[in-house]
Amino acid sequence: MLTASAELQAALVADSVQSFAKLVFKNPTETVIVDYSYDAVPFRTIHIEYKEGMFTDYCVIVLNNSDRSIPNLKGYHVDPGFGAYVAGVPEYLTRARMWVKECHDYSAPGTLWKILHCEGMFAMMAEQLIRKGTPPYYDDEPYMVSTVYEIVANVLSLLPVPLTLAALAPANDDGFVDTTVIPFHINEQPLESAAQLIYTLLRMTRCFPRPKAGLQFELIMPAEDDEADYIYKDYEPYYFREYTEKSRTMIPNHWLIIGNYDQADPLTYATAIAGEALDQQEIDDYMDVTDVDYYPEVTAEADLNFIAGSYVAKSESELLVGTLVARCNPAHELYDKISVVGARGY
Repeated sequence: MLTASAELQAALVADSVQSFAKLVFKNPTETVIVDYSYDAVPFRTIHIEYKEGMFTDYCVIVLNNSDRSIPNLKGYHVDPGFGAYVAGVPEYLTRARMWVKECHDYSAPGTLWKILHCEGMFAMMAEQLIRKGTPPYYDDEPYMVSTVYEIVANVLSLLPVPLTLAALAPANDDGFVDTTVIPFHINEQPLESAAQLIYTLLRMTRCFPRPKAGLQFELIMPAEDDEADYIYKDYEPYYFREYTEKSRTMIPNHWLIIGNYDQADPLTYATAIAGEALDQQEIDDYMDVTDVDYYPEVTAEADLNFIAGSYVAKSESELLVGTLVARCNPAHELYDKISVVGARGY
């Protein structure tokens, strides 16, 4: 979670809160800057919807354009900040960058709006093919002596807008992501985007990517025994209005990871070995649903077992899901842990 001052936290849970949004748009060269923050142009912002998910991020911003002064902001970027007024002064927390991909003009009686559809760093990574190596296939410069963390950091640095990978915190080190050297070829399914490569790499690990302000990512390893970052209650702050929870069946619940192909003759499978992991409780609750994935250049059975275990662990983390409706808390980040306590009912 982001760090909010005690004053901002108090303002966010007060009976009456005056929200604040920092919305400064800049063109690609940052030579043109327009500021539609709450304190810059009062009553300009009508609606903001901001979402971060695993490998997906977007933002919809609706602006009042009744004075017809808003230019075409297509291609501009914004580092949105959300917060509240504290003793009459805006205080906010900055989120990851968004780029304006579409501009809509909406007109109705008494209404003229500019609607901005924005996408973030995950979307930008999905657009960018990693052309590392010799054209036309860009597949002759594999990573042979690097860890997953090092490869992800390098891929991020190759983007047109270079991104950085924050230092790996000890609490987020799964013992594999920045320790084990994994031979890794790129563009084996020509051509691959940065998002595809990073998804494939991190799927081997217990880690997830989290976008940060300042054109940065960090790796997060959520754990079942993590303390809750925030506790929401229906009878005292932090209040929640609605909560929906569901428990899902884990499909697949059994993984085989095949590796150790003969590199001289990849179509010869005599040397292949398999790593395996499963959730026996999920199998007992339903049935065995097995899936298979392939990492031909991973040669150690222990590494294949770890990768299979990562597949299972990430699936287990999504068995219990919920939707919480509450007042905006700008300190929340992707993969934060929250607890919901309710006293409703008998």
